[in-house]
Amino acid sequence: MLALLCGLTVAAQNSVTKCEYWLDQQFDSRQMATLSSDTWGTEIDISALDDGLHSVALRVFDSNKTVSAVTTKFFVKLAEFKTITTSLTDYDYWLDRDYDHRVSGALSKSGTAVLDLDIDALEPGLHSIALRVHDSADEMSAVTTKYFVKLEETKIVDASLTDYDYWLDRDYDKRQSGALSKGGTAILDLDLTALEPGLHNIALRVHDSADGISAVIVKYFVFLDKALAADNSLGSFEYWIDDGFDSRQSADFASDGVVDLQMDIDTLCVGLHQLSFRAFDTEGQVSAVGKKLFLVVKEEDNRLIAYDYWINNGNRTRVGVEPQMSLDFTDVEIPLDGVKPNRIQPDYTFDVATMKVLTRDTITVGFQVFNGEGVGSTALLNTVEDVMIAVDPNMQAISNEQSNALPALSEGEMQGYRFDTAPGDSLYWIIDDGDLCFDFYNGEGAPLVPDTVTVADVRMLAMKAPTEQVYVLAYGVCEAGKEMLVSKPIVVSALSYEREYGDENPDFGFSTQGAEVIGSPEIVCEATATSPVGTYPIVIRKGDVANHNDSYVNGTLTITKAMLTVSVDNAVREENEENPEFVIRYEGFKNGEDSSVLIKKPVATTEADVHSAPGDYDIIVGGAEAENYDFTYVGGTLTIQVNSKVHSIITTEPVNVYTLSGMKIRSQVTALDDLPNGTYIVNGRKVQIMRRR
Repeated sequence: MLALLCGLTVAAQNSVTKCEYWLDQQFDSRQMATLSSDTWGTEIDISALDDGLHSVALRVFDSNKTVSAVTTKFFVKLAEFKTITTSLTDYDYWLDRDYDHRVSGALSKSGTAVLDLDIDALEPGLHSIALRVHDSADEMSAVTTKYFVKLEETKIVDASLTDYDYWLDRDYDKRQSGALSKGGTAILDLDLTALEPGLHNIALRVHDSADGISAVIVKYFVFLDKALAADNSLGSFEYWIDDGFDSRQSADFASDGVVDLQMDIDTLCVGLHQLSFRAFDTEGQVSAVGKKLFLVVKEEDNRLIAYDYWINNGNRTRVGVEPQMSLDFTDVEIPLDGVKPNRIQPDYTFDVATMKVLTRDTITVGFQVFNGEGVGSTALLNTVEDVMIAVDPNMQAISNEQSNALPALSEGEMQGYRFDTAPGDSLYWIIDDGDLCFDFYNGEGAPLVPDTVTVADVRMLAMKAPTEQVYVLAYGVCEAGKEMLVSKPIVVSALSYEREYGDENPDFGFSTQGAEVIGSPEIVCEATATSPVGTYPIVIRKGDVANHNDSYVNGTLTITKAMLTVSVDNAVREENEENPEFVIRYEGFKNGEDSSVLIKKPVATTEADVHSAPGDYDIIVGGAEAENYDFTYVGGTLTIQVNSKVHSIITTEPVNVYTLSGMKIRSQVTALDDLPNGTYIVNGRKVQIMRRR
């Protein structure tokens, strides 16, 4: 069963007599009920309805046969379900119905879904994002879809309104167009004869000279089911003075439409009074009530010298009247400067050029006149609806990461803030909102809709700044001391470093982009002096950074090979000897290491051998390999000396000396001392010369 309870407020002189209601636009199946009080309730049987979204519509009739506009409320009939204990686990989301490219993620412990959206590739225009969640019982929620507009980069141009479109009941294809007058007025030529009785709407949008188009404004109206007769005309009228509705007088209209009010004002007191008037046609339809003010002055010396006016509970303002006893109410102007509205309406307008807010409000205007003796007439209070009241939001500039305490606000008051930023910056707003409302605007005064996110258990409103200024207007009721904080993005990046193996780590630093960092991040690296050659991450964390809109980028520590100097000692030997074992030395080992850590040890070599003649020969060292070292090589010198213990080889007769290949190298010598070690042919015989120690 659907319980429907309706509270009705009506004027004292009029009463509601009956109401009609129907489900799901089934007007032909409407039900009628008679009302006995200003509150009416009933139960509606919805058991035959399908599960899903439905609506109930209601309209009422008063004792003057006037019908109200239709009020429609929506409700959901749920399917029967069993209660089970589950928890939300993960979620899917996708853009523009592109289900095949959906992205999934795990919900945080607090149930927050963080959507990483890249909309740079999207075309300007209307888009949608769809989201659904899963629980631990493998059940899936319905899909929630939100629409957003990606705007083209626009330039501010000096444009003026030119023309307009309008259409009835969402029938956009049958829209009509017209040119705006110089005063900006749109004249709508509406033919309502083809409409069905009931609730309808009219939509309007305007164009400017820069090809811009406004949002659509929609207004609703009721077309009555009783058609007017062709000869319909005014029939009678009613009128009453001040609050005397119960003493109202009635009469028929004269044939020429002239109204002759037989008003007896002798019984009225001196001062200000109000005449109320309404007319009826021959079909029984009643007009709205028209009201006029008039003065009663009975004695010549009882002159009118001044009047007072006040708005709501504000102070009185007195205005002198010249000439005395003369007051044309069309000349009475009551300024609204400084008037505090009863409340800020959600549909207020924000004028960024003047930094003013205009809100519609219902105000009470008090009026009283005074005679020459200072005696005032009866005060007249008149309620005026839909009055546009200007509100100063007291705009203040706020800084990044600076907490701003909101002043105490009451209904009808507003506090504004301006934040200077860079277009494209991701802004976080942290608000201790209480019962306040917060609205956001770009630098041109267009509304912004932030997303609600939770970061580190802190609820934030997030947005990308489209312009160099972002405005926020706070209104509602709050005590003094409520806080607002706004965060610009800051990227904190660890610097990268390079050092040799075996050295201590340098003092790690960082750089920032975006806002100024508040506090210091924590920077750590697992590498030590004994860590082998390689690349290690330098991890940067929040530490005591107080910024909220912060992100961190790690750096790298590159450990390169240490330089090891390998040298060989100089060596000396005599001719005809084998080379000695060369001595290799090292300089530059780290961490107490020695040659045992080498993968391949160096080798010292020389081109000199046992047959080499006396002289100096280079000793070359090289060929070492190691995981953590590069090498610098320093060679030595092998000095071969003449053997001091060589015995002379002497013959008694001169001889010729040949090599084994038959080449003569000595002619008719008697001594062979100058020959190097080797084998020779002397007198047809082999002779081997070998000098020994």
